[in-house]
Amino acid sequence: MYSRRTISELETDLVAVEAKITELRSEQHVLVRELEYGQAPQSDGSRSMVDYVQSHLDVKRDTARDLVFAARRFVQHRSLHDRMLNRGATFDRTVAAVKLSDAGASSDVVVGSYDHDLAGVGRMIARTRHVTTADERRVFTERYFTIQPNLDESRYRMWGEAPGVVLVIATGYVVGMYSRRTISELETDLVAVEAKITELRSEQHVLVRELEYGQAPQSDGSRSMVDYVQSHLDVKRDTARDLVFAARRFVQHRSLHDRMLNRGATFDRTVAAVKLSDAGASSDVVVGSYDHDLAGVGRMIARTRHVTTADERRVFTERYFTIQPNLDESRYRMWGEAPGVIGRTIDRAICDRADELRATPDAMASSRGQRQLDALGAMALDSLDGSTPDGSSTGQVTVFVDARQNNPTHATAVVEYGPRVGPDALEEIMCHGRVQIVGLDTQGIPVVASPATRTIPPAVRHTVAYRDGVCVIDGCSSRYRLEPHHIKRFTDGGSHHPDNLATLCWYHHHAAIHGNGYRIDPESPPHRRRLTKTPQPRGSPIW
Repeated sequence: MYSRRTISELETDLVAVEAKITELRSEQHVLVRELEYGQAPQSDGSRSMVDYVQSHLDVKRDTARDLVFAARRFVQHRSLHDRMLNRGATFDRTVAAVKLSDAGASSDVVVGSYDHDLAGVGRMIARTRHVTTADERRVFTERYFTIQPNLDESRYRMWGEAPGVVLVIATGYVVGMYSRRTISELETDLVAVEAKITELRSEQHVLVRELEYGQAPQSDGSRSMVDYVQSHLDVKRDTARDLVFAARRFVQHRSLHDRMLNRGATFDRTVAAVKLSDAGASSDVVVGSYDHDLAGVGRMIARTRHVTTADERRVFTERYFTIQPNLDESRYRMWGEAPGVIGRTIDRAICDRADELRATPDAMASSRGQRQLDALGAMALDSLDGSTPDGSSTGQVTVFVDARQNNPTHATAVVEYGPRVGPDALEEIMCHGRVQIVGLDTQGIPVVASPATRTIPPAVRHTVAYRDGVCVIDGCSSRYRLEPHHIKRFTDGGSHHPDNLATLCWYHHHAAIHGNGYRIDPESPPHRRRLTKTPQPRGSPIW
C-alpha cells in the first residue's frame, strides 16, 4: 500500500530526512575529533582512527574515512561547516568542498563548486592541485595492481593505480576546547547518533520505494533510480545505491528490517545481511553473520552462492577491463572482472614477471601490489618494443610550462596531447627521448623555447651495453630490459658521453631512480654503482 502523496511531496520529505542526517553527521564528527584527541584507537588496539570509527559504528569504510577527515579538517573551514549546519549543503557535499579548498582553490571557486555535482567537484580538485616532486614520489610509492579471485575462483576482480596525481590533504588540526567526558562516554554518544541515522535511513528507503513506484526518474529524465536519488540527495553514489537496494529488498526481509528498527543493527549492516540472505544463506547463517564485521559478511556471501552454468555465462558476458586517467592524465586507475580461468592465467603471468624484478634497494620495501603493477608495465613495454629495436623513443616530446598554472613554489608542466607532469616525470622523459620545453607567459603566448634534446645515439647505447653487460648496481646481476641512464642528469649539464652513462635493469632505472628519487653515487666504482637518496627541494625548477 502506497501513500497518495505526489512525487514533489515525496521528494521534499526525502531531502528533509537527508538534512537531519547531515546534522547528525556534524554531531558525529565533533565526537570523532574528541575521541582522536583522547587517543581512542590506542584504547582498543585499532590500527588507525578510521579502523576505530568503522569498528564502533559498524558502517562502510568510506563513511568512517569521511568522518575522520571531517574531524580533522572542518575546524579549519568554519564557513563551509556553517553552511552545512544552516542546511545549505549535505555532509558529503561539505567534505568535497573542503577537499577542493585544501587543494588550493580560491573561496570563489569553492563557492561556485556548489553548482556542480559531486563528480564535477572531483574533476575541479584534479584541475586545481599542482604536481610536485614530493607528490610524484608519494604516488609512485602508492602504486599497485591487484588481481583477486572470489573464494571459489570462478571470478577474478582487478584494480590498481599507476603513478600520477594524488590529492594532498593536511592531517593536522587545531585543538580546540574539548569536553571532559571519558572515551567510553564519547563512544556511547557516537553509537547513539548512528542509531538515529539508521532510523532516518529506514524512513528514506520507504520514501524511495514510493518514488520508484510512482516512476519518479521519468519525471526529470534520470537514467535510473540510483541516479535520481543521488541527484536529489546530493550524496555519494554508494549511499544512493544502498537506498535503492533497501527500497526493493527490505520488504522481503521483514525480520531483518525489524531488527534494524529495534536498534539491533545499522543500516549498512542490514543491507549486508539482506544480500547474504539473497545469496542463499539460511536464517541461522544470516543471524550468525552479525558476529562478523562487514568485510567478513562479504566473504560469507562469496562462500554461499553456487556457480551454475547460467552464472558462468553471465560472468563471461560481463567480463571487462578498464584503464582510466584522471583529468590531467597524471594518474591512471585500472579495474575489471574476468572469468575464473582467464583471471587465473593473468594472475599467474603477472606474478611470474613480478618475481623476475629484483627487490628494492636499502629501505625501499615494495608491496606485492607495487611489484605487480611494475610487472604489468614491463609486460606492456615488452609488447611495444617491436617498433624501437634499440629500446629508445624516436619521437620528440614537447612539454609546456604555463606561467598561469605555476608559482615560485609549485612547478608543473603539461606534455603535448598528454598528462600533467612534475620534475621527476619530466626528468624520466628527458632521459629517454627527444624533448623540447616551451614556456608560456600569463597570456598563454610562448616566450621561450629550449633546443630539442636528442636521445642517446644508438652506437653509444650499444657500446655502453657491451661494456657493462648487466645492471651495474652493486649486488644486481639482472639483464632484464637493460637501459642506459645518465649519472649526471641531463638537466644538470650531463652529456651522452659513455663515461656519464650506466647500464641499469628496468627496475633500478624506473622504480629506484625515477620513481623513488634515488641517484647513482658518481664516486662509486663503475661496475658496483651505489644508490644514494638526495631529495630535491620542494618546488625545484623543472628545466
